[in-house]
Amino acid sequence: MKKLLFIIALFLCIPIYAKKIYKCNYTIVAPIDTVHIKGTLYTDTIISLNFSLNESSLGITIANKSAQPMFIDWEQCAMVINGISERCIHSGIKYIEKANPQPRTIIAPSAILSDVLSPVSYITWLDRSYLSLPSMWNIMPIVALSTTSGNHNYKFTEEAILAQENKEITIMLCIIIEEKPVYKTFTIRCFNFKQSK
Repeated sequence: MKKLLFIIALFLCIPIYAKKIYKCNYTIVAPIDTVHIKGTLYTDTIISLNFSLNESSLGITIANKSAQPMFIDWEQCAMVINGISERCIHSGIKYIEKANPQPRTIIAPSAILSDVLSPVSYITWLDRSYLSLPSMWNIMPIVALSTTSGNHNYKFTEEAILAQENKEITIMLCIIIEEKPVYKTFTIRCFNFKQSK
């Protein structure tokens, strides 16, 4: 009986930290174009782009609607977060090679490319060997959607998460069509943050 009382008392003294998950809506707000933009989808005569957002990356699906191959020149692409222009890497690039030049990606005529972009400066190596723990890659959230994010190295209060209302992320893509660069810039706004049930 004393052991049971001790265990109950111990649990009452230890604060319980429950991870809270949030969700938000997001939409393209720039360029202001009611003809070509519907929510997170942009479409014109040459391309169609759709965006998806998670805590540490921005998903992008690009459809080549032309009869010519096109390329994404990753060295001329950028993300703007909190007013700071960030070099980004895409899926297939190893984190350890994040500073290296990235080759162009081809999109064949009438084909689709699905990729994921992350800002390079948000990816860091966390050396924990001095703690006798394994070292690991640490990825800072683009948009905090939980009180404990990513690999649990970032903690956010509910107030900090809700303060992101109307946060904007801009993506600039360099699309090469017939060896001519075409720059497409989109701003995505996050809104309506609420706790998931």
